[in-house]
Amino acid sequence: ILDEVGRGTSTFDGLSIAWASVEHIAGDACSARALFATHYHELTELAIINPKITLSFGEECGYDEGCLSIPGLYSLVLRPAGIAVEGIGLNEEPVSIRTEGFLARVLQHEIDHLDGVLFIDRLSPDRRTAAAAALERIEQRTRKRFQLPERTA
Repeated sequence: ILDEVGRGTSTFDGLSIAWASVEHIAGDACSARALFATHYHELTELAIINPKITLSFGEECGYDEGCLSIPGLYSLVLRPAGIAVEGIGLNEEPVSIRTEGFLARVLQHEIDHLDGVLFIDRLSPDRRTAAAAALERIEQRTRKRFQLPERTA
């Protein structure tokens, strides 16, 4: 069902996440977004094409989030404790999931990626300032490690 997709995969603490930009579904040329989560404790597989958060519930909870897109950077992110997500499954049937806790946070984080949002975009102004300084240090280490020239103004 998924042909020639651009995808990424990451694994952290027993959770394997993959995301994909899908160009073709069941032979029809269309644009879609896909989110796959596998091997999360009791959940063996979850695949949602075009996931959409349809409901947020519970109090906002803070948790130190990080991301393999920005290795080494972690910061407190507030997110709703629970969400409901709808989309299409790999069998082309509607999928609806209501969850809270860690899986709700992971789904929100990964759906943000599909929407072009990183966790640093959700930080408070003070935390964003601290993150900017940390990102500068990460950039300097990376430039040194790979012997890249300094950035010019």
